[in-house]
Amino acid sequence: MKVAIVGLADGRADPPFEDPNWEVWGFLFDPEYWWRFDRVFEMHDPAMFPDYAPENYIERFSDANGLVYHQDAYPLGEVVRTIGADYFVCSLSYALALAIHMRATSIDLIGFEALDEYADQRCNSEYLIGLARGRGIDVTWPQSASFLTYEHPDFPDRYGYM
Repeated sequence: MKVAIVGLADGRADPPFEDPNWEVWGFLFDPEYWWRFDRVFEMHDPAMFPDYAPENYIERFSDANGLVYHQDAYPLGEVVRTIGADYFVCSLSYALALAIHMRATSIDLIGFEALDEYADQRCNSEYLIGLARGRGIDVTWPQSASFLTYEHPDFPDRYGYM
C-alpha cells in the first residue's frame, strides 16, 4: 500500500487522488481536501475544536468520505506496540505511525514544513520517518520540509566539517 499524507503548508503539491495505487490521507481541518481523503485524522480533544475549527466542523465527521480517526476510533494500543513507543506530539505522527502499523510500502509527505516553531513535532516526525525507513518503507517529502537536515551556525553542512 502506498500512502500520501497531506499537510497544509503553502505550495503543497497536488495529492494523487486519481491514482488507484495510492491512499490519500489527511486532516479533518484541511480547508480544501478534507472530504476527499481515504482516511481522515482529527486527534484533538473535542474541547479544542472551537479554537481553530470552521463553523461546520462537527458535521465534517459524518460528511467525510473516508474513514475518520479520532481519539475513540484510533487503534492506539496496537500502533504503540508496532512503533515501540507512545510518542505522538502532532497530527502527522498519528498518520505516520498508522501507515507504519499498516505496513505501507511507500509514504509520501505532501505539504509539510519543519519550522523552528514546530521543533518538537519535527523530532517526532523524524523518529517515525527513521523507523519507517528502517522497516524498508520508502518515505519522501518536499525539500522545503527540511526533515533529516542539519543546521548549525558553526558547521553549515555537517557536524565537524568546515
